[in-house]
Amino acid sequence: MNKRQISDANECEQLAERGIDKECSGCSCSVCIAQEPKTFSPNEYQKAALRTANSLKSEDLILNGILGLCGETGEVSDHIKKNLFQGHEFDVDKVVNELGDVCWYIAILAKGLNVDLETVMKRNVEKLIKRYPDGFAAEKSIHRRDEHD
Repeated sequence: MNKRQISDANECEQLAERGIDKECSGCSCSVCIAQEPKTFSPNEYQKAALRTANSLKSEDLILNGILGLCGETGEVSDHIKKNLFQGHEFDVDKVVNELGDVCWYIAILAKGLNVDLETVMKRNVEKLIKRYPDGFAAEKSIHRRDEHD
């Protein structure tokens, strides 16, 4: 990259970290964080998702995240219900798009709680390993007693 591209890329990253949207049509970096990257770490996804949050206040992120999760998981459930009980075709692309929306709301909710996505994911896997050290077993599921679910 040349100096201008490096400067533009740095500006894009700094704005994205602050949740500020940037007009990228004149950007020279060609690797703008606002553009679709080839791979995402969970924390990079969270930063990119926050670019489109309408508020970065914690209480707004928490409330929007919770209500949005309810709505989007309802949309996934509705699609599956229509497939199972109303004869609609199952549309994988539609479900994938809705799951993306679910991820977006999880990302902003986690930010509102001042937690990064990698931490959320790591804690979940640690909990599952502790609960099912040898993999899932129905018997262990039926008789498990957790301090926190």
